[in-house]
Amino acid sequence: MENTKRLSDVIIENAIIRSKNFAGVEKQYNSAGNRNFCVLLDEDLAEALAEDGWNVKHFPPSPDSGVAQAYLQVRVYYGVSKPIVGVVLIDDEGQPLMNEKGKMMVRYLDEGQLDTLDSLRFGHVDLTIRPYSWSIGNKTGVKAYLKNMYITPEIPDVNPVSRKYAGQMTDLMGSIDPAGMIGPSEDDDI
Repeated sequence: MENTKRLSDVIIENAIIRSKNFAGVEKQYNSAGNRNFCVLLDEDLAEALAEDGWNVKHFPPSPDSGVAQAYLQVRVYYGVSKPIVGVVLIDDEGQPLMNEKGKMMVRYLDEGQLDTLDSLRFGHVDLTIRPYSWSIGNKTGVKAYLKNMYITPEIPDVNPVSRKYAGQMTDLMGSIDPAGMIGPSEDDDI
């Protein structure tokens, strides 16, 4: 019997991300151009998603806890429904920069800039995952696609030089325009 249940988006706040491949690099278990990452799941969410047909997997048990960690591989696909990916700009204390209206300053990335996330250390991540129900022959399942993601970077370390430049993300992420909105730097080809 075919599952006709309408699945909702999954929102995960303060998500833990592993196995980042935003560049879509070809690897042993990844074809070239397939951009994805894994988000760790607590056991209750993992069980609920698995019951609905999502492809929940488990990392091998850690030596410390002996528990296998549940995760979901999330595809970052720029097809019909493009995901929104934003990086919150931070100051040298790790606090979000605010514009004159009191809103966090966010640098939105396009598909060509996603590879920068593979080397960025994530401090805080909130994201929404969009389900896609598929059926091939007598097999069915649910694939996870990124709908939106907001990342606050982690300050790499506390030495004085790193602290001095921690909030200076303009070379990597773009520049700040006079209205307080984040846009591409003058050197970006758009």
